[in-house]
Amino acid sequence: MPAEQVHYRSPRDKDESPKRNKRLLDEIGSQNITLPGYYRPTKQWDLVVYHDKLPIVIIELKSQTGPSYGNNANNRAEEAIGNAVDLARAREVGLVPGHPWTGYVFVIEDDAASRRRGAHRDRSFYPKDVIFADWSHIDRVRLLSQRLVEDGLYDAAWAVATSRPTCPGAGNPKNCPQLGMNAAEHLHRFGWHELDTKTLSYVQFTAGLVSQIRQYYSAMQPTEDPITFLD
Repeated sequence: MPAEQVHYRSPRDKDESPKRNKRLLDEIGSQNITLPGYYRPTKQWDLVVYHDKLPIVIIELKSQTGPSYGNNANNRAEEAIGNAVDLARAREVGLVPGHPWTGYVFVIEDDAASRRRGAHRDRSFYPKDVIFADWSHIDRVRLLSQRLVEDGLYDAAWAVATSRPTCPGAGNPKNCPQLGMNAAEHLHRFGWHELDTKTLSYVQFTAGLVSQIRQYYSAMQPTEDPITFLD
């Protein structure tokens, strides 16, 4: 696909001010990643691909780092569900044309706190789904992503856990989840793994994305096959 048809939010460096980031977003044309909503005026997506002014790919990118996973977990689920429902209704009433392929990408930090199972004291008046009886925060991201796709809210999802290459508690051990949870081994190295290699994999996600793109740009061939990128 032509590069000029791909529009996305540029990552902001941690030292950049929100005001400068907004100016950069305005310069690249925030209108290109902004689509009408049904329950709200507009929504800025993270990546939108066009063909003749028709949005053909829409992708939402989310991430979550520790150590306070529980504080933001519900917000992430509500955002994912709400964005998908809002887009679907906007399409149904003709505010967003065509039938864009939608993708959801979630990257969660992999550490002792996000892997910890069965220590969550969330209560409900009615019994909760038994699948949450012994869950970790990584499990929760996996289940959220799976059900978003199973229920047709997104066409595909890619869920990944990554670990930090350096200790986040440098100078203050209380900030390190491993030390705070009395982990047997205090070791930090970068690594990553997919939360479900069958239904939430890079290969499956990319296959759906490429299939959609080639319906509109079939004459253009990539310089390398993206499916084999991680082989």
